[in-house]
Amino acid sequence: MSNKKNSLKQIFYMVILTFGTQICLLIINSILASQFGVSVEMDALALSNSISIFIYSFIGAGVTTILIPKLVDTSNHKAVNTFVTILYSLAFMVLLVVVLLRKPIIALVSGIDESYFLEVASILLPIILLSQYANSFLGFSNAVLQYKGNFNYPKVTTLITSLLLMILLLFYSHFNIYLYAAFTLATVVLNVGLQFYRVKKAGFYYKFSLNIKNEKFINIIKTFFPIILSTGLYQLSMVIGTAIATRLGEGQSSILNYSNSVTSMLNMLLLANIMAYLYPTLARSIELKNSQFKLFDYFLFLNVILSIIVVLFTVVGKEGITLLYERGSFSASATEIVYNCSLIIIIAFPINGMRDLIYRYFYVKGDTLTPFKNSITVSLLNIIMSLILSNFFGVYGIVLGTMITSYISLLMIIIKFIKKYGFKYNKRSFFAENSKVLIITMVSILIVGYIKKYLAVQSEVLNIMFYVPISLFIFITLLYLLKSKVFRINF
Repeated sequence: MSNKKNSLKQIFYMVILTFGTQICLLIINSILASQFGVSVEMDALALSNSISIFIYSFIGAGVTTILIPKLVDTSNHKAVNTFVTILYSLAFMVLLVVVLLRKPIIALVSGIDESYFLEVASILLPIILLSQYANSFLGFSNAVLQYKGNFNYPKVTTLITSLLLMILLLFYSHFNIYLYAAFTLATVVLNVGLQFYRVKKAGFYYKFSLNIKNEKFINIIKTFFPIILSTGLYQLSMVIGTAIATRLGEGQSSILNYSNSVTSMLNMLLLANIMAYLYPTLARSIELKNSQFKLFDYFLFLNVILSIIVVLFTVVGKEGITLLYERGSFSASATEIVYNCSLIIIIAFPINGMRDLIYRYFYVKGDTLTPFKNSITVSLLNIIMSLILSNFFGVYGIVLGTMITSYISLLMIIIKFIKKYGFKYNKRSFFAENSKVLIITMVSILIVGYIKKYLAVQSEVLNIMFYVPISLFIFITLLYLLKSKVFRINF
């Protein structure tokens, strides 16, 4: 019981710190929406972000995923140094190539040859690339600090630097899009510096190494390569989504970017924090006979937490987006579209969380190939569906394609999991408990929606303050009445 309380306490602090960071990021996005609205500048920023994230996001996620199991064995230290040296050297070379070829790359991805858009994007892209390159180092620092049990220090530094960026934008009330990009780069570099100071204090010392014949290094590369490809394919689908939106007309990629900002905030607030805590625990217990029981208990826990987010966003998400964005150059019609797109994405949150957890079971078992194959199929399917559906539903078609393929992805990886490892968890309990969560989610939305229909509150703030606790009370009460196993999970 004490371990469970400590685990929940640790996750609680992580969520609180991330919540502070996300509040800062929400204010930053609100400032951007007020300053630029749905515009060419925001379209250019969205495209530059998509390209940069496509190139570098796999490093951060992949490094954390691969290194945590490897750091358990101290004999891997030299191999880790070689891995880090080669990875980040290659990443810097890619940065130089993309900067040199940025104009044809932007024209190819966007399909736009309008001079102003190309001018803005070509200035933004090098700055955003540098920011993402620096940000990718946080994957390494997070892996070391999470392994050392220091989950909250990275959250503290990220909160501090996000607060600094917010203050800078508030101080410079009439900034342009280039100054915003420069401020972002400066705060990212500061965050990296603060985290690497703590990595050194934690006892990990990096040394330049190119011992590529080291067997353990070769093993790291073998497991890392599929993650690079699978994450790269996922990010490619995101870039293509942005490219499709750009071709739909001015402002459409901005709409998609605002929607992704809202959903990313919720993703970072809960899923990323919970996963950061559960993954090392899963890695340490993987050889135990009850590892599958832990996996599917965590599976249920994630389903419950993320389903609560689906309920809350369905009920008060529109009010939240109105408060966040609807001012200055951001119109009420844009609010409606951003809410609808965000809701479609958020409906798939529980599915994405459960799929990512199963991926991590494969990773700690040393199998990165199976998730990679799954990601290839799903990413290609996502691209095809987004292209087809966008012709009928516009920007909604892009997010619908993503949502549908999320469900297909979970189904496929569960089938592969059963074929490879069997299913040692109680099947009846598994289906019953997760079905309860689905039913409770739908019933909660219907009940609160009915109450909201007949008890309208005019103020957006009062709406959120009134209906969030009501929604939580109804959801948790239904969990209790149906005797959900989530209350008996041991961490």
